[in-house]
Amino acid sequence: MYGLIPINKSLFKLIDTPQFQRMRSIKQLGTNYLCFPDANHTRFNHSLGTAYLAGRMLENLNRENDLGLGDQEKLVIQAAALLHDIGHGPFSHVFENEIVPRLVDYEWNHEQQGLKMIDYLINDNQVDLFDTSDVKLIKSMITGTVPSEYGYVGQVISNHEFGIDVDRLDYIQRDCHAVGINCGFDPFILEKYTKLFDNRLAYHVKRKSSIFQLFHSRYTLYRDICNHHISKAVEYMLVDALVEANGLLRLDRALEDPELYTALNDNVLDIIRTSTGEEYRSSKDLLRRIDQRKFYKMVGTLDHPPTSEDLAGIRDPIIHHMVVNYGLGKLNPLTRVPFFEDKSEEPFLLKEEDCKMLLPSKFEEEQYRIFSR
Repeated sequence: MYGLIPINKSLFKLIDTPQFQRMRSIKQLGTNYLCFPDANHTRFNHSLGTAYLAGRMLENLNRENDLGLGDQEKLVIQAAALLHDIGHGPFSHVFENEIVPRLVDYEWNHEQQGLKMIDYLINDNQVDLFDTSDVKLIKSMITGTVPSEYGYVGQVISNHEFGIDVDRLDYIQRDCHAVGINCGFDPFILEKYTKLFDNRLAYHVKRKSSIFQLFHSRYTLYRDICNHHISKAVEYMLVDALVEANGLLRLDRALEDPELYTALNDNVLDIIRTSTGEEYRSSKDLLRRIDQRKFYKMVGTLDHPPTSEDLAGIRDPIIHHMVVNYGLGKLNPLTRVPFFEDKSEEPFLLKEEDCKMLLPSKFEEEQYRIFSR
């Protein structure tokens, strides 16, 4: 997608480890490849792309704002971009959102798991790139808890304020490219119109159209691709198969053991398929149904939570509460992005009436879909 990209040689001490290489076997879009055949790119690809964009943005900001960033500071920030998804489990968000809640009774997310994996990666491979403060900063960038004195550094990697960061810039265009959607923005152009004001990121107002397109592309991906009814049907079948085979796969144990987690990726399906235990027959049958494209059926959609009457006569129903938006809930995302017109002036926020373009009447939609096993 970017052609040949430069990689800081020091980063290969992180890349060439079992913990990072496992992401070659974790699909970025989970089960979507069974509906969109080219959507088989991985977390490994995305992580390299994110680190590359982080490096480019740092060079641009350093050049335009005379930040005086040293080599070690650049390395730490790029390392955070590289490692931001290292905690993902099999089939990415399917594992986090659907499988783990059925296995354990405590809160779990891939970011917190990633912090464990970073410690394990460093210790297991005797990585000598970082001191304790560097590792702490890397973790804070991944979780979006960067101390205020670091300002823009947190926004570059994980921007919880207005949703533009190198993670989203990479995955939105990468996912769009895989499924044949025009993402409508160019990250290399956006970086040229990015400035720092009081250590915070802002964008030139002339780019507001392409920035809106970024948010719109994200919305389109979630609505039409990630929540495609066939992809969701396959996802629910996969979840049932993996949960029922937990005794074989030890998924719940792997959450607590980084060594086991390192071996956990999408290839768990092959473990089920080749198992001989009769207790895993139902899981094998579900995977066979997926191979034969005999999926769970979507039998209805509602604009309200289904009642018992709505579910009457539906065999073993699954309720999918679908909420899709432009990244900031019901808000118009353009009203949260700091813009500037002249680099010597203070940045400002757009008002609704300032967004003179074709905008939707609302920025979030909600639907209840009913599937039958």
